[in-house]
Amino acid sequence: MIQQILDFLFEQPEFPSPHDDYVVNVIVREPVLIHVFFKNGVNYFVKVAKKPSDAGLRLHREFVLDETVEQKNVPSSLQRIGREYDASVVCSEWYPDLVPAPILFRESDHHVVLVTQGIKHSVVNLDAILQAKPDFRRPIQHFLIGKERMMRAGEGEPHDQVLVFEQALSYLPPHLLESIKKIRQAHDWDTMLARLPAIPQHGDLAVNNIGLTHAGFVLFDWEDYAYTKLPGFDLCILLVSGCGFDAEKLTALIDNDSHQAGDDSFLQPIMAGLNVSVSQLHDLMLIQLVIFHQLKCHYGYSAKIIATTINMLAQLIKGRL
Repeated sequence: MIQQILDFLFEQPEFPSPHDDYVVNVIVREPVLIHVFFKNGVNYFVKVAKKPSDAGLRLHREFVLDETVEQKNVPSSLQRIGREYDASVVCSEWYPDLVPAPILFRESDHHVVLVTQGIKHSVVNLDAILQAKPDFRRPIQHFLIGKERMMRAGEGEPHDQVLVFEQALSYLPPHLLESIKKIRQAHDWDTMLARLPAIPQHGDLAVNNIGLTHAGFVLFDWEDYAYTKLPGFDLCILLVSGCGFDAEKLTALIDNDSHQAGDDSFLQPIMAGLNVSVSQLHDLMLIQLVIFHQLKCHYGYSAKIIATTINMLAQLIKGRL
């Protein structure tokens, strides 16, 4: 089935006609997600779902998303697909219930193909995650701590968390930089950063990259895996995105969670795993947002998301001064 679709796309990387609502008839045994990236910049995402009532499936146009990547961004797009495959291979072994398993990865002179397990899921919001039954949310808490991914001394490139933060600071506007420096000194951030291990992060764990299945949560979109290795980055992006980049909501969420007991708390097991206090978690949100801002600037994201991040940083700084 996969080969039928791949062969079709390679031979005919466009729809037969703008009015046709299907690409090809295929036999579906298992749901899959197919990402085909042509090195001329044409990018296809094909979702093939299973229809229990039908032995065959007409692959409708609604299941095929296509876009064109600017030629200057083709090398980084190819790198991200390879990164997603590598991440899914490793992380699907550590977290089989959280990560769609890779099925096929193939690169030729003209295209790259990544096929991963298709998982039926529904969208979630942050409240659904925070208020889920303990057994449902425990795997994602376990992932956010990430001890399995901890890099040992001598493994990979040397990773100095203080240096990583220093580099991120250089992207900040001057008025925020001065305030951050004051909080950094007053709260002794360097001591906290120096003792944090290097743990590769998902890199884009926004709430819209999490789905809910009958068995629990599932994490998608691994192409930014290990861009940052500072523990807590994924937690920060999850909470910040789930709060809609609202500093007051984020602060209240952390403070309210600190008063919960036992299984009612989502954050306390994660803080214990990362060995940070409530006050340090507030600081860590600021630190991670500085790094998030750096990444968005470095990789050319929209001015809107950069401005939104700057605004949230300014609001959080007020609460920490």
